[in-house]
Amino acid sequence: VTKADDSSGQYIIIVCNDIGSPVDSKYLHIEPLHVAMTNSHVIVASEDVVYIWMYRSSVTKQSHGDLAAAAGMLGVGSKRRVEMMFHIDESLAPGTGFHDKDGFVMPAAPAQDPIACITATEQCCLVARESGVVQRYSLPHLGIEARFMIRCRPQVVAANCDSTRMSIIDINGLLTLYDIQVKSTSRGFDMDSSNNNNAQAGQETTGHQLEFERKDVWNMRWASDNPDLFAIMEKTRMYIVRGLQPEEPVLS
Repeated sequence: VTKADDSSGQYIIIVCNDIGSPVDSKYLHIEPLHVAMTNSHVIVASEDVVYIWMYRSSVTKQSHGDLAAAAGMLGVGSKRRVEMMFHIDESLAPGTGFHDKDGFVMPAAPAQDPIACITATEQCCLVARESGVVQRYSLPHLGIEARFMIRCRPQVVAANCDSTRMSIIDINGLLTLYDIQVKSTSRGFDMDSSNNNNAQAGQETTGHQLEFERKDVWNMRWASDNPDLFAIMEKTRMYIVRGLQPEEPVLS
């Protein structure tokens, strides 16, 4: 993600292949402060707007069905929506919330609670705000699944490979873990109601803090094939953690 060479003030997203050759690109009119990427989506966020680009040309039949269903809710038939945008305060209730990039209108005033960091997996996108509110959106069909509060100002957010746990590094370098499983009864809750406050129902089943804290953490990474395995960088040491038990540190 970089600023365009012309004087338009736009930014450009370039997707490259394994050897670094550009294969596709898109232009954006929002400042890309936060970026996340999965095997099929690129998610870019400014202080208050989220942009989602389905860059992968070959998606599964299930994904096609999900996208068609989401598009149908907006009254556009089965038209595939490759680029979508939404404001962080929008509800994403049926018929409202997310828009094609060309039809999106920038908000007149900035959000009172800006986006602090984002992350994404194949199943969901997590948007953490400066107040500690974390909003979970389903992918590839876009709908808010849950909203919950954490007691810190997040700086880095990440999710494990099956989207059941979330890690947060706050502005003081404190790492905490949360259970963010969404039960079937609350999945896509806000997609069935025009009342944005109903998304708060997810608080009862998500966002439970686990008994794990580490100080002076500046980075962490979940394993791509094991939901209980992750590595953390703590000062000059690297720790491998299985479940909630760290192994002996490795000096960097």
